[in-house]
Amino acid sequence: MKNQRQLELSVYRLVDWLTAALSWLVFFYYRRKLENPSVEISEVLSSERLHLGILVIPLCWVIFYSVFDKYTDIYRYSRLATLRRTFVLTTIGCLFLFFTVMLDDLTYQYTSYFFPFIVLSAIHFLLTGIARMILLTYAKWRLVTGKVYYNTLIIGDSQLAANWYQKLTADDAFFGCKIIGFAANSHDHNIENLTFPYLGKLEELPNIIEEHRIEEVLITLDNPTQMQLSVILQDLYQYKDTLILRTIPRLYNALLGKVRMNHLAGVGLIEIDQQIMTFSERFVKRTLDIITSLVLITLCLPLFIYVAIKVRLSSPGPLLFRQERIGKDGQPFNILKFRSMYIDAEKAGPQLSSDDDPRITPFGRIMRKWRLDEIPQFFNLLIGDMSLVGPRPERQFFIDKILEREPLYSHLLKVRPGITSWGQVRYGYASNVDQMLTRMKFDLNYLENMSISLDIKILAQTAVVLIQGKGK
Repeated sequence: MKNQRQLELSVYRLVDWLTAALSWLVFFYYRRKLENPSVEISEVLSSERLHLGILVIPLCWVIFYSVFDKYTDIYRYSRLATLRRTFVLTTIGCLFLFFTVMLDDLTYQYTSYFFPFIVLSAIHFLLTGIARMILLTYAKWRLVTGKVYYNTLIIGDSQLAANWYQKLTADDAFFGCKIIGFAANSHDHNIENLTFPYLGKLEELPNIIEEHRIEEVLITLDNPTQMQLSVILQDLYQYKDTLILRTIPRLYNALLGKVRMNHLAGVGLIEIDQQIMTFSERFVKRTLDIITSLVLITLCLPLFIYVAIKVRLSSPGPLLFRQERIGKDGQPFNILKFRSMYIDAEKAGPQLSSDDDPRITPFGRIMRKWRLDEIPQFFNLLIGDMSLVGPRPERQFFIDKILEREPLYSHLLKVRPGITSWGQVRYGYASNVDQMLTRMKFDLNYLENMSISLDIKILAQTAVVLIQGKGK
């Protein structure tokens, strides 16, 4: 079933390519006809410029859609939302074509640049929109008739599971759901009319999902604790790219701040998107990270050399300080800094620095005040260990201590750690676990509202902190 859906998604991509090619062909013919009303269609079709355009432009459209549209699962698409996205992306894409291809076309005598742009946009939107609506209508028909379905797991005790099973199987809003069973910490064998199986305990969620090829999960727990919800979401997060997650409305407040709402489903369920940012936002954010890191490494090279010489002269020891930190999805990496402490500073075990820390060298204090010690992290930024903005990375030793008191911290590991962060700007450095927990609240708030515009705001405030020399 999954392979079939992947094949149909490939057809969806192919149709986008074909409609882009056809729209360019029609527009090219329109331009030539406008320039020379007596031109024959055979002459237009033999044009090398047309051949080059049909070869390159449709491919660019598919790449453009891959980055900024949704190429995931056509059975999950809303036709109205798809039509709206198609209109917006058509306008943006045609603007790009206008300024890169059409504006320099000397063979066409424009009396107005506006009208050809409108014609191109209209042709492309109509052809692409109609083709997509036909495919999505066909996909919905396959869902309604039961030809396509998703293996669904209910999380909740047997009574709630039975209630929701009856509701979902009776409600047309949830066509496409094939209830496989339910998972709970306990279940009542005496529940009558329980026509689907108990699959296991909540601690066994990963095994249940993989064994039964679960593609959709419904959380219906009755008065769950914050920690219980956090553990469940953490187990499900590893399947964020393949799993649809829904919950009942009264759990919304408990989930707010961990996941992002997507839309309301037919019977009052809330669909939750565990992706913190959309693919296009992640693409833009990573692109900005790479460009910024290359620019800053180049511009800061003289400063890099100066600081390196001062570190070398300040005290014995290596120039750079490498320390293992935990990054996105719990993956360890070595963070790079200029050494600001004497060697063997942690021979007694992991410690956090403080204002009057005797382990810091005299030049190290200067570096920390202006955050010059963090310049080598631009290389971490370049290779993808870190991002410009994100929660500051911590060591596993301190993460374990934080998780003992606040399991919500695990959600900070869903994104790349940052050179600067909302918590660092609003709170500053943390000298103990209590302060780390306080700073964590700012970083969780960042995850709730994560966006490129917020990153820019945080970078601007970081610049103010640097100018004021408030680092430590």
